[in-house]
Amino acid sequence: MRSNPIACLPEIVKLMRTLSGDSSQVSVSELAEVIQQDPIVLAKVISVANSIGYNPNAVPVTSIHQAIHVIGYERIRSLGMSLMLIEQTSRSQSADEQREMAA
Repeated sequence: MRSNPIACLPEIVKLMRTLSGDSSQVSVSELAEVIQQDPIVLAKVISVANSIGYNPNAVPVTSIHQAIHVIGYERIRSLGMSLMLIEQTSRSQSADEQREMAA
C-alpha cells in the first residue's frame, strides 16, 4: 500500500462507500473489519479511543470492538472514515497527488 498509494485508491473508495453508507446496513463486525484492514488506522482509532476527549471515564481500550462499545458506533465510524482519508492522503508523494486524493 505504501509503495503505490494510487493503486489502492479503488480499495479506499470501496471502504469509504461501506462506511459512509446507511449505518443500518453496516454491522458492528463489518465496521471493525473495515478499520482493521489498515493497521495504522486501527492503531490511531484505538489511540484516540483512549484519549480523554472521547473516553472521559478512562476505560482502557485495546481492541476495535472495545472502542465501538465504549465510544459508540457512530463516533468510531466517522473517526475511522476521517483517519482513513487522512492516512491515504498523507501516503501520497506530491502535493498534486494529495489534492487529487482529497478531492
